[in-house]
Amino acid sequence: MSMLDENKTLVRRHLEEAVNLGRPEVWSDIMAEDFVLHHPLVAPGRESYAAALELLRTGFPDLNVEVLDLVAENDRVVVRYMERGTHTGDFMGLAPTRRSYEKHGFAMYRVANGRLAECWMQEDDQGYQQQLFG
Repeated sequence: MSMLDENKTLVRRHLEEAVNLGRPEVWSDIMAEDFVLHHPLVAPGRESYAAALELLRTGFPDLNVEVLDLVAENDRVVVRYMERGTHTGDFMGLAPTRRSYEKHGFAMYRVANGRLAECWMQEDDQGYQQQLFG
C-alpha cells in the first residue's frame, strides 16, 4: 500500500470508526497526542475535539458521516463529506426536537509519522442550525 493510500485509510478509519461508530479510543492508534483542530466552533486540541464529538453524539446518537470524496497528496488528505443526524438527545441544553439534518463539509488533514496531526474543517453550520432550530 502506498503512503497516500495509507493516509487515506487513516482518515477513513477516523470517520468510520471514531465518529460513525462512536469509538474515540481509536484515536490513540491514529491521532497524534498534540493533534490540532482548526474549526471556528471548537477550541484547538485533541481533548476539545473529543468533547465536541461526544456532545454531538449525545444530541445526535445516529450521527453519520458519509465520505463523498477522498483525495491525498503528499502529507495532506482532503475529504468532502455529508454529515447527517437526528436530534433525539439533549444538545447544549436544548431538549430534543426530533428533527434531522444533513450538512456538507470539507476537511483537510495533515498526516505526520503515520498519525493525524492537524485538521482544518469547513462546514455548513448555518444551514445545520436552520434545519434543526428554524
